[in-house]
Amino acid sequence: VILTVNGLRVAVIGAMTDTLHSLSTPKLLEEWHTLPLFDTVRKYAAELRDKSDLIVLLAHITGEEETRFLNSAPEIPVIVSGHIHRGLEEAMSREGRVLVRVKGYGEELGRLDLKVDTEKKAPVSWNWKRIPVDSTKIEPSTEVARLVKHWEDEVTARVDQPLAVTKKKFSKPEVKRLIEQALRDETGADFAWMNQGGVRDTLPEGQVLVRHIWDIMPFDNRVLVGTFKGRDLPPMVVGDRKVDPDRDYTLAVSDYTAENQDTAENFRSTGRKFPNDVGLMRDLLLDWFRKKKVLEN
Repeated sequence: VILTVNGLRVAVIGAMTDTLHSLSTPKLLEEWHTLPLFDTVRKYAAELRDKSDLIVLLAHITGEEETRFLNSAPEIPVIVSGHIHRGLEEAMSREGRVLVRVKGYGEELGRLDLKVDTEKKAPVSWNWKRIPVDSTKIEPSTEVARLVKHWEDEVTARVDQPLAVTKKKFSKPEVKRLIEQALRDETGADFAWMNQGGVRDTLPEGQVLVRHIWDIMPFDNRVLVGTFKGRDLPPMVVGDRKVDPDRDYTLAVSDYTAENQDTAENFRSTGRKFPNDVGLMRDLLLDWFRKKKVLEN
């Protein structure tokens, strides 16, 4: 899209990471796919150069992809990136080009002011500012607040139901461990694995509600179980436990892990089959928390 801002023609190219296939499952993606990221963006940048005064890449991409664009795509002088939830302390720059990224979850906004040379189609100077979002000091939009209230009223009776009580706050890595315990307990599996990226929230100290389980597991992931020889179990799953290389063991995982076994946050290898579908992980977690009643650590 080409926008006119203060008399400047600003071409904005939207882009999605090449790793999209490893962020979901084939069943959910269906026919959706991404074109080769780097070549496709550069192709559109070339087409837009004569139609615009400045090209901006608005991209949901990985850190490696950010670096490649900043270092190897001089025709794209401004990059606004996402996907990584950590914001940048300082804007990244190279040879007059700039890349910015703010924190996720609405924690902050960013403002990038540019002075542009329209002949060179590049920034002459820029200033980037991170703006923390303090919900106690900012009055919400009336329309957005109305929409939020509508859906909050719809779901409150369903999700504000007590499940269990925790004696401490659980961090995301600790919640990962709880999920793995729940998978073992509820399926009877010998081993379980939960990818850390699939754990989307912490658990508070005190009353745990159905709402908290939805916050932890907003995805409709299913639980799958497979049987493997000890020698075929992933090392990160086994940990320091001793296994018999010739004995059969059961392993419970999410369907996401089963479809993306070779990624860095999973097994870094592939080929294992998980034929037994136990059901929705969220439902399994709700049942497990109800049974536990109290979680000490």
